[in-house]
Amino acid sequence: MKLPKTRVALLSATLIVLAACSTENPVAPAAPRISAALLANGEISQAFYSAAPANATVDTITIRYTQTLTYAFGNHAVRVPAGAVCDPATSGYGPQTWMQSCNPVNRDFTVTVKHWTNSQGYPLVEFSPDIRFVPSKPAMIYLHEPAVSWQASSAILYCPTGSSVCVNESATDPTLSTWKDPVSGWLWRIVRHFSGYNVWA
Repeated sequence: MKLPKTRVALLSATLIVLAACSTENPVAPAAPRISAALLANGEISQAFYSAAPANATVDTITIRYTQTLTYAFGNHAVRVPAGAVCDPATSGYGPQTWMQSCNPVNRDFTVTVKHWTNSQGYPLVEFSPDIRFVPSKPAMIYLHEPAVSWQASSAILYCPTGSSVCVNESATDPTLSTWKDPVSGWLWRIVRHFSGYNVWA
């Protein structure tokens, strides 16, 4: 998707600053936890996540396997390190695989990105196909939502493909906690795989 030069420059400058901050402290500060009771009761479900609507915006990004780059889509972006994409033909996929070693693909890899807002007006993103990253080379997702970037309870949740329940992965892995900047309106965190993500508050 072609973005205006001024918008690209602003987005790039902001993400450079955020990336610099994130590398200084690779472990995210502790984030408020979503209780197991809420997850068990399914209360974090369709109210916050649903299948992509017909009017969802669809973009494609081609991940360059020899370069670490930031890829913009809509008001959001992802940053993927060079050589980070596990070969989906052999890597497997699912929570039990996130920290397993894998063979990275040695070619550029194209991903489809659908993004839209839910009934609360918060952004949702779906990547396909489902892929995971080399454990030592996780990606970073940046979602822009000024309305909740100041809230202590806001977080970027993982929404498994085919499920209506989204999960706070930082409950079991603190490195996946969400950083927030109320001045710029960004929320961002490490991601070990691509599937669905949404802003929850």
